[in-house]
Amino acid sequence: MIAAGPVKEFDLGDIGTTVAYRSEEGTPGIANAFTAPLGGGEPVPLTGFTSGQTVSTVALSPDETRVVYRTTDFLGGTRLFSVSAGGGSPVQLHGDGVGSPFGIGSDFRISPDGTRVVYRSNLESGGATQLFSVPIDGGIPTRLDDQAFFSVSSFTVGSDGAWTAYAVVSSEADVYSVPVTGGTPVRHCCDTPSFAGVFTYGISPDGARVMIVADGTVDGYQELYSGAVGVAGATRLNAPLQSFGRVLDFAVSPDGADTVYVADQELNERFELYRVPTVGGAAVKLSEPADSLPQPSRYGLVGYTPDGQFVIYRSDRGTDEPTGLYAVPAGGGPARDLSPTLGWTDRVEAEYSVSPDSKWVQYVSGVLNRLWIASIEGDRVA
Repeated sequence: MIAAGPVKEFDLGDIGTTVAYRSEEGTPGIANAFTAPLGGGEPVPLTGFTSGQTVSTVALSPDETRVVYRTTDFLGGTRLFSVSAGGGSPVQLHGDGVGSPFGIGSDFRISPDGTRVVYRSNLESGGATQLFSVPIDGGIPTRLDDQAFFSVSSFTVGSDGAWTAYAVVSSEADVYSVPVTGGTPVRHCCDTPSFAGVFTYGISPDGARVMIVADGTVDGYQELYSGAVGVAGATRLNAPLQSFGRVLDFAVSPDGADTVYVADQELNERFELYRVPTVGGAAVKLSEPADSLPQPSRYGLVGYTPDGQFVIYRSDRGTDEPTGLYAVPAGGGPARDLSPTLGWTDRVEAEYSVSPDSKWVQYVSGVLNRLWIASIEGDRVA
């Protein structure tokens, strides 16, 4: 056993030697932050709260040298701190602001390079939620957004740690990008009638583009857009949709060159799989031709293998068959059935994972929630 309980949350770094966690051990109802060696050993207490406040969120830096944690006091006010993973004096990562009950959002992020923490806060404004970045070992926070009245509703940090993208609550669908260290934000989306919506967004794996699903051209049409980080505007990637068509899911290739998406682009409620260059261009259908699908086809949870050679997706293949798992070459070609022996009461559940070498897929299926491993070649093993 690594830690006594009750453990409320834990986080791992990239090195694989340390775990950070919060636990109520010895202080029922009050959580404190700890680290412990994954190979076993004595836990290191990082906080010592006994009343008045508790550790409500904890995160370990990728290099496992620092722990960032959020505290919540009895009035609901929240604060953000950083401390050495080996213990020591914590540093507060923000200004004092206007005090409780305002505070720090629970969705703070440590940049992938472990140098900065990005967080949302209304401490400084006393109202609208703003976006900040600060060195992980403390310093003066840098405000990243430039909103005068509207709140930052969410954000994400690119895999290289250089850029962040964020959404703003307003009468339109607004997504911006800005360097993590600060700079001038640029707006990517969307010039639509009032009350348009952003359904999801993110930064491509290569850190070069902001990807957005929004009704960004016509209200009610859920479409896919791509814009270069730091450059205003975005390009629509999907072909024109039939009336009230929807892009339900998308994934960007590991090298950022191509994007696959799932949409009822041609016929209402027949969701099919397409590939398009991430910078824009002609979309190519990867799923079976429409005339071979006698009933509406539903694809979902699409993703690339780590080597970018295959696209994995769930589908009922347009029939009454159970929902199975398939792999199609990213460049096009026949799909491979990764779940060939599903019974009529079976289905592949939403969660699956691909091995780092891109050779195996692990998934759960059936009412008994059985775990299976399948090769990309289609051979299924228990």
